[in-house]
Amino acid sequence: MEHLYLQGCWVLVIVLLFIVNIDSSATIERPKGFSLKLIHKYSSKESPMYQANLTDQERYDLMINLSHKRSFRLASKSLYHTSKHTNGTQIHPDYATPPVSTEKDSIFVVAIGVGTPPVPFHLDLDTGSYLSWIQCSGCLKCFDIKNGPFEYFHSSTFEWVHCDHPLCIPRKCSAEQKCEYQFKYLDGDMTSGILSKDNFFTYSKFTDEEVSIPNMYFGCGLENIIDWGANNGPLNDIAGIFGMEEIPISFLRFGEDAIPRGTALQTTPLSADGHYYVNLIDISFQGVRLGIPPDSFQRKPDGSGGLILDTGSTLTYLYRIAYNRIEARIGQFLLNNNLRQLGEYCYSLPKGFKNFPTVTFHFDRADFNPWPTGIFEMFDDHFCLNIRPADDGFAILGSFIQTDHLFVQDISAGQLHFTRTDCSIDTDL
Repeated sequence: MEHLYLQGCWVLVIVLLFIVNIDSSATIERPKGFSLKLIHKYSSKESPMYQANLTDQERYDLMINLSHKRSFRLASKSLYHTSKHTNGTQIHPDYATPPVSTEKDSIFVVAIGVGTPPVPFHLDLDTGSYLSWIQCSGCLKCFDIKNGPFEYFHSSTFEWVHCDHPLCIPRKCSAEQKCEYQFKYLDGDMTSGILSKDNFFTYSKFTDEEVSIPNMYFGCGLENIIDWGANNGPLNDIAGIFGMEEIPISFLRFGEDAIPRGTALQTTPLSADGHYYVNLIDISFQGVRLGIPPDSFQRKPDGSGGLILDTGSTLTYLYRIAYNRIEARIGQFLLNNNLRQLGEYCYSLPKGFKNFPTVTFHFDRADFNPWPTGIFEMFDDHFCLNIRPADDGFAILGSFIQTDHLFVQDISAGQLHFTRTDCSIDTDL
């Protein structure tokens, strides 16, 4: 069942999120474009968290649980008002009260090289937090890493960040005037250490060469209390977390790697405001619109509502006014085809059955047509709906439904481009 967790190609061509060196005197040329290979935690054999003994159903259930936790966390986070203040050109969130942090509920890890010469590491991808960090040599509270922590003293380009640096917020200094950081996660895990700077290495699909991204800022973790679950122990290969939340300590950059050539793309407005929002106007089932009230997915003045793109969530979540309509149409269609309902979201799958319904998401000025394998998760003798009600959270367009689509986010232009494609045939993506 190799197709089971093949997601949208955008997660493979989206360029690396990095912290920009704000030193205007720097003259280092940055790459025009570069790519970051995202590795699925539980279904890719390249992942250090891959468990060969799990069945496809067990892997699916594991990711469903993660998706529910993530949806709940994103919703909980939005319940608190986060005030902002400006420091020069940098805007930083205050601590919310009560504190709302993040949980390690992403489904991807990334492979990067750090330092000069580069040392390879796997980092847990967290699209819900802004801090990237790696456990460093000399840590006082440490977790096991199979190949050891980052030995920064062997890198000729490594630098500590001074506590008077503009990125040192809040300004907390060590006795040596180094910038200290501390970050706590929702599940009680935490990391603290020194803000640092070094070169990161990935590759460019545009030039098919390894590229260096100079002057990346990250936490050098010296006190880390982290639970990697089943991956705990001396065989653990995760060295830290790669944060990708859209706040100004990090910027999502798109270069030539993310520009598809010779491809007809649809385009819809994209709003980046803590999350990535698209305007959903209506949904069609078998070519017939459901007639969802046009304001159902509009953002409210208090920041609630809307539909967000989130690859960290596997499932797609819709508000009840839309979910009840699409679920009723799907259920009736499948029962008319003599398929037995198995539980709340699953149906029997007779051999040779291919008469799956079509669903279209009508965005502002663009129509998104998921493949049946994105709407439903296929198993040997049954399949399950990958759309769930957003009773306690955001409406989310998750990664399953993005299967075999190429997505390109143009943040500066406020646009999302997308098209159908076969992600499996371009192994460079």
